[in-house]
Order: sequence, then C-alpha cells, then structure tokens
Amino acid sequence: MMEFRLIQTPKLLCFGIMIAMASIGHADTILSVDNSASTPHYQQTKDDPCIFGGSDCKGAVGFPTQTSTAVGGGVSTVGSVASPLLFDVTAGAIRGLANNTFGNAFMIGVDINQAGNPPGSNLNMLMFEVWDNTTNTELAHLTVPTQLSLFANGTGFTDALFQSVSIAGLSASDIIRFKLAYDNASDGTDSFFLVSTAVPPPQVPEPLTMGLTGAGLVGIYFLRGRRPSSL
Repeated sequence: MMEFRLIQTPKLLCFGIMIAMASIGHADTILSVDNSASTPHYQQTKDDPCIFGGSDCKGAVGFPTQTSTAVGGGVSTVGSVASPLLFDVTAGAIRGLANNTFGNAFMIGVDINQAGNPPGSNLNMLMFEVWDNTTNTELAHLTVPTQLSLFANGTGFTDALFQSVSIAGLSASDIIRFKLAYDNASDGTDSFFLVSTAVPPPQVPEPLTMGLTGAGLVGIYFLRGRRPSSL
C-alpha cells in the first residue's frame, strides 16, 4: 500500500500543478480604460474588425458580421445587464486575422458617436465582458459603470481603448463570447473593434487633430512670410 502512494503522489502533484497553471493563464483580467487626450487613435480596418457596430464597419473575409449597436428614434440604451448584446467568434478566427499575424493578445477600440461632449453626453458603460464560452471561463471584464467621452464624433478611429485580452493557450475551436451593454447613446451607432497588440493598425489623425496640425503649419508659413529680409 505504501508503494502505491509513493508512485502515485508525484503524478497527482504534477496533475495539480498543470491545473493550477491553466487557471493562472486564463485568470479573469480587469480591463484598463485609456480614454484620455493622449489615447492612440487607431483606425478601424478589415484586419481589426468590429465586433459591435454599424453597417459602415469594415470586416475581415470569413470573420462574423458584427452585432448591430444601432440607436435613434428615442432609443438610447444598447443591451442591458440582464440581456446584453452578444458576439461570438472562435479563437482560431481571431488569430487568423491580418493574414495570421494578429496574435493572441488584443485591445478593444471604441469609436464613439455622440451628440456633443461632456458633461452629460458620455457613453455610460453598463457591461463589457469577454468569455471563453466553450469552457464557461471569464477572460476579461470592464469595471462598471464606466463613462467614456469622445475625441471626434464617429470617424472610424478609437476614442477609447480597453486593455487587454489574451486568448493564449485556448483551443482554436473555443468560442470567444463578447457581452456589451451601455446607455446614454445619443447619435447613431458606436463601434467596438479588435485591435491587435502585435500588429496594431495605423494611428491616423482624426479630423480634429489634422485641423490643428494644418492650422499650425499655416501659421508657420505666414510667420516666415513676415520675417524681414536680410540686408
């Protein structure tokens, strides 16, 4: 009997370590929110497709069509905590984005479409969660309620970023489920899209940034024009 214990104990110990490592690798992550003046303004592209949004969202070939976040006609609430909007996609489909270079880690970019700016016009996030629906494991979630302000209205670039989600070690066939609910929506559709941390999309200046840059260049031009010529 003693011999059985000596033989089996190392095996049981190894099995326990493997389970513990798997649990650590897929621990629920609290998503951080970058919604400041210095937030990178990533462009929504077909390689960084929408998971929630409108018909103007770009999607990758073979990637599921995003779940609509259409508002208007007095509708200001999108989903609810009891019945959130859902988007399902396999882990393999995510990794296959950008010609299989997307990787296992990604952020969520939010392109806000609001009438006006704070106070009173922030999106009020009620839920954002990411699950491995196959194993019923929560991968990441947003602390709620969280208010999001816009930088430029509905232009196809990120106003906010949720960081970050990892699907490393998950089976390619595992279903990754995204859950979304928010209120205080006031102007058209808001877009939520995947942003690869390995190959992020271009940071193209939004119209406000380009306008400020252009104004600065024009000012420099006129200042140089007024400079007295050398004698």
